[in-house]
Amino acid sequence: MFAHSIRTFLALSFVSLCLLLSGCGGGGSQANNSPVPPKPKTLTQVSVSPQTLTLAKGTNHQMSAMALFSDGSQQDITSTAAWSANPAASVSVTTGGQATAMAVGTGQISAKYQGMTGNASITVTAAALSSIAVSPNQSSVPVGVSEQLSAMGTFTDGSTMDLTGTVTWTATPATSVALNGAGMLKGMAVGTAQVSAQSQGVTGQASVTVMPPALVSIAVTPNQSDVPVASTEQLTATGSYTDGSAANITALATWSTIPAAFATVNATGMVSGISVGNVQVSAAYQGKVGQALVSVPNLIFITVTPNPSSLPKGTDEQLTATGLYSDGFKSDLTQLALWQTNPASTATINDTGALKGMAVGPAHITAQYQGITGNASVTVAPPVLVSIAVTPGWSAVAAGASEQLTATGTFSDGSTKDITPSAQWASYQATIASVGTHGNTTGNSMGTTGISAASGTVIGGAEVTVLSAAIASLEVVPNTATMGVGGSQQFLAIAHLKNGATQDVSGDVVWSSVPSNILSLTSGGMAGAVQVGSTKLTASAGGVSNSAAVQVVPELAVNYFDLAAAQAAGSDGTIRVTNPGLTGADLCAMFYVYDQNQELSECCGCVVSPNGLRTLSLVSDFNSDPLTGTPPARGVIQMVPSDPAANPTCNPSSLAPRGVVLGWSSNVQLLNSGTFQISEEKFSFAPLVGAEQQELAGQCGALQQLGSGQGVCTCGTGD
Repeated sequence: MFAHSIRTFLALSFVSLCLLLSGCGGGGSQANNSPVPPKPKTLTQVSVSPQTLTLAKGTNHQMSAMALFSDGSQQDITSTAAWSANPAASVSVTTGGQATAMAVGTGQISAKYQGMTGNASITVTAAALSSIAVSPNQSSVPVGVSEQLSAMGTFTDGSTMDLTGTVTWTATPATSVALNGAGMLKGMAVGTAQVSAQSQGVTGQASVTVMPPALVSIAVTPNQSDVPVASTEQLTATGSYTDGSAANITALATWSTIPAAFATVNATGMVSGISVGNVQVSAAYQGKVGQALVSVPNLIFITVTPNPSSLPKGTDEQLTATGLYSDGFKSDLTQLALWQTNPASTATINDTGALKGMAVGPAHITAQYQGITGNASVTVAPPVLVSIAVTPGWSAVAAGASEQLTATGTFSDGSTKDITPSAQWASYQATIASVGTHGNTTGNSMGTTGISAASGTVIGGAEVTVLSAAIASLEVVPNTATMGVGGSQQFLAIAHLKNGATQDVSGDVVWSSVPSNILSLTSGGMAGAVQVGSTKLTASAGGVSNSAAVQVVPELAVNYFDLAAAQAAGSDGTIRVTNPGLTGADLCAMFYVYDQNQELSECCGCVVSPNGLRTLSLVSDFNSDPLTGTPPARGVIQMVPSDPAANPTCNPSSLAPRGVVLGWSSNVQLLNSGTFQISEEKFSFAPLVGAEQQELAGQCGALQQLGSGQGVCTCGTGD
């Protein structure tokens, strides 16, 4: 190349000299008109790109070669250059310039053209992951079933590796399948999910279809049983599924018996014994089979118990028939056997073995089933005494006077008999009243005692009150009464005796009321007002009675409040109300807030359940929305319990007083010393008369109408 450059230089110098001398080797004019020969183009460089290259083992890359000439032109010589690689163990190159990484290391790629060579350096790295195959690629699993997935990685050098434990497994949606880090998949919900295995930026995928739970096994219960000839037993088939659930598939299964000669089974699993032997019963469904063993034994004996038995006339006794079978199996045949008695006039027996004595004497009992008969004997004895009634059950006698008591015995056959002469009579307190052997009772001193009549272990009794003289009339005190709901009143029964004396017999008379749901009564005459209404209260003694008229009216609960004192003290008052459950139902607590001028400021109704507790704030609930817009400085809160059945919304503009609601008020008081004191006081109660009831409801209704949403208090917290 150097010699070529010298030759070019000398030629150019010679031409230049000739021009300066006006021609070379000829006339001047002729020399000046000769053309100048072009400069020849020469190769100056071969360039290979890329100059440096990094390839993973097993991958390839297309190289390119470019020729650079002396005139600045370029020519792509990729397909015409002579390519070579060194060392060949690390890298190879095709005649077209495609380089392939063969082994980890470094190498050189060369392109030679017209005697000139260009080079590039190559670094071969370890093979890279090129793809991941998840298998099975498409699968179906029932809910609850697990399946192992695998991830096989293919690398750039064509090698493969099991990546199951190193890839990152994910499933979408995650609700359909559960997937752990080792590729173990479990069907969770019916649907389709995409499973991905990712590593080094490469992802492999598979599709999984989750099907409904599959049947795993069938259990037949009872698993072993005895079904005698002509008897039946219901078998049950329970299927266990892949999701852990179980279902009764008795009606779905296909039932069969082997051998069918001993027992049959119907489509609902009912087994019937035909002849003595052992049978295998199968329930098949969805490819699964459950089995049970049924033995068909032969009945050989029936035992009737009790045997012998004895029962009084008119009484009942339950007999039992037990069958003994050839395989030692015992079965209760009481409900299956045919029962008979002989003679039927002495004793009767029903289909379930219940025996009843009808007449005194012996009888024979049989229980028959499948040609086998069990026997028993029974003796019907005379009827026995069941109870004794002493009449009158309560009586009043004057001191020194007598009254005849009678003892009537009721016997097991339903008959009754006067046993007054044969009974054993006794007085619990003979000093008050004594009794003779035939029930004649004599009053000895004032008081009350019990008289008994006994026969064997059976005892009857009565109560006798001894007065100073016989009762001429009774007086109920008070004769009229008005009570508030929840209140109580002691009523007295005053006996006016025939000797002119009077005696308090409140604890000795019989108290009653009609209607009976208005008052609750004790034996001593204490009446409790249960609900609003009118009733007649009656006291009865010794054939004499008298009554009192009682009116139960609603209760109005009242308490005061001092809002100004609470605000000055920076405190708040509270109202707590409870329903003691006297009516056993919810009640409406109707509140009416009056200001210092006795004008209604707010009203509201709040539900209070039995034994519930509701807490209301004086500031936030009772004085937050007065009709005037200005909370009253002080005033009173009135409360009326009302029936929510008549007013479900507890609107205080309509009252149906019922039951009792109790209340407590915490109030702030300003003392003379200028200090404050918080006190708690119960609501006080007063009867609510009809006019006041109408006034409360009417004022509240007007307030609601005029207030346009104001004047409505709120119900606080609780129930």
